[in-house]
Amino acid sequence: MAEFWRENGIDFSVNGASASTLPHVFSVRFPDVSIEQLLMNLDMEGIAVSSGSACTAGTVDPSHVLVALYGEEHPGIQETVRFSFGLGNSLEEVEYAAEKVVGIVKRLKKKVSEK
Repeated sequence: MAEFWRENGIDFSVNGASASTLPHVFSVRFPDVSIEQLLMNLDMEGIAVSSGSACTAGTVDPSHVLVALYGEEHPGIQETVRFSFGLGNSLEEVEYAAEKVVGIVKRLKKKVSEK
């Protein structure tokens, strides 16, 4: 996903050091993208993702993991999406999600720049 996004000019950063992350969880930050709008658009495309970190799933509190990474007031806390994969996911599904993210993020960034 990350390589595809880079090739397509998507501004993002991976949360956490690769040595301390799980291979099936991909936590990324999309600067200046409304995560609520991104989540809604991905859901409409049949892609289930979550905001924040798994440690605070289901709560409105900011993720203590993201606060530790960024600090309490950093926008990265509100710009993070978490992709989780399992044995039931195919390579085609991952590629589909990566492609949809490109289109949605570009569209949402364009809306922000037009304001």
